[in-house]
Order: sequence, then structure tokens, then C-alpha cells
Amino acid sequence: MIQRTSHYTPSFFTRPKQLASVKLLSHYSKRNPHPKLVSLVFVFLSICIFTSAVSAARRVGIYLGTFDPPHCGHIRVALEAQSRLKLDYIYMIPNYSPRHKPGATAFSARFEMIRLVSRQYAAIRTLSLSDFEHAWETNPGDVYEPLIAKIKALHGCSTMYYQIIGADAIPRLIKSGHLPVPGENRTIVVFERKGYVASFSPALHEIMERGQLIINDPDIPDISSTKIRATFATGLVPPAEELPDYISAYIINKHCYGYKNDISSLTIPIR
Repeated sequence: MIQRTSHYTPSFFTRPKQLASVKLLSHYSKRNPHPKLVSLVFVFLSICIFTSAVSAARRVGIYLGTFDPPHCGHIRVALEAQSRLKLDYIYMIPNYSPRHKPGATAFSARFEMIRLVSRQYAAIRTLSLSDFEHAWETNPGDVYEPLIAKIKALHGCSTMYYQIIGADAIPRLIKSGHLPVPGENRTIVVFERKGYVASFSPALHEIMERGQLIINDPDIPDISSTKIRATFATGLVPPAEELPDYISAYIINKHCYGYKNDISSLTIPIR
């Protein structure tokens, strides 16, 4: 398991390199008592420090989905996007109330499973439960905008944002009106799915011409969430190639998807 790194929190007075720069400036000013020269050195060091702080998180991914449950295919997409796009972080955001899937599992369970995923990989994150609740209170009809605004508030307007979607989600994205506008620092990244032919509307061609649309055709197995849920309903557990053990353990422990077998006979660790 990859050890999770701490969140990036820029501070001009806590980073070791910045402290070293301040000490260097103090040492230099004592040896060179020329005020103008010392001021120029200070300006140069300040620019270097500021540039380092700003560039520390300049590419962020946003991966929205139902994640019912988050399986190995979802995780592969997130990691593939992080690698191909050289993302500093990628946020996996479970849909709070998916209208296109009215029978979806309760958000609380899907959120907890995403949190389990985020604990396994340093690059994968999610928002807090309070962030989702606030977004729902702000705009119950469409929590998308408040959640995107929250992520942008965390990383700043100078960061480039890449929204990850599956090819099957393109029609919903167009219908919702959530395509990037000209000049927006957000790019749509489509991951094609095997057996699914995406249709491209004039609106998509428009954002592609602006450089705000990227198409990826990764070699990722097509794993069915519906099949996984049905497997649990029959009292069986999907293979680890489809669903990580820690997610299976959560589902079994919480009796999600109608799973009712006795957990004492299972070899999967319950966390």
C-alpha cells in the first residue's frame, strides 16, 4: 500500500527551503551592507519562493461518478489519468443523488467506500462529508457546481483542472450544460469504454477545437458495477481483479447489496 502524503499547505514560514532562504538573506545582509543590493536579493528569493509554492499543485483531476461500488476499473481510470496527465491530485467525487440511477445505494455508503480508496493512494483524494452536505443545501437540484467551486477554492484559479468522465457520460454532461466555457481552466478528459461508441455533438467539437477536450482509449477491462452488486446479492464475493478486498470487506461488513452470508467463514479482512 502506498503511504498517503500530507495535503499541500503553502506557507512562507514553515517550508524548510523558505526558512533556508531567509537565513541565507540574513547572512548575506550582514556581509554586504548595501541596501539596494540586499533588496534585489530579497526580491529574487521571494519570486523563487512564490513560484515554488504556486507550482506545487498546478494540475488537478476531478473524477465524478456513481461509484456503486468503486471497483478496480474506476481506480485504474483514476491512476491512468493521473499518470497520463501528470496530475498532482485527482479527486474522486461520488454523485450525491444520481438522477439517472434512482436506485443507487445510499450516498453515505458510497462516500465511505471512496474514502477507503483515497487512503490507499497518495494521488487520490475526495472532499469531506460536510462539503457534500453543504453543496446539497446550496443547490439540491445540482450539487455539481458547488463541489467544483470547492475544489477550485482549495487549489486556486491558476491551477489547470481536468474533469475525467467515461464515454457513456457524455450525453449527460452535454444535457446538464456543464461543458467548459471559453477561457475556463477546465478540460474534459473522456475515457472510452469497450463496446461503447461515443457520439460527438457540435458542442463537443467546439470545445475540442478550443483544446478543452481530450480523448483517451486506455486498455482497461470493462468491469460492471451491476454485475458486482448482483454477485453480492447471491452471497458470493467478486474476485480481487474486479473489486479490491478492502471494498469487499466494507460491503460484507455493512451487508450492502443484499449480502447476508455469515462473515465468520470469509478470509477477507474486515477493516
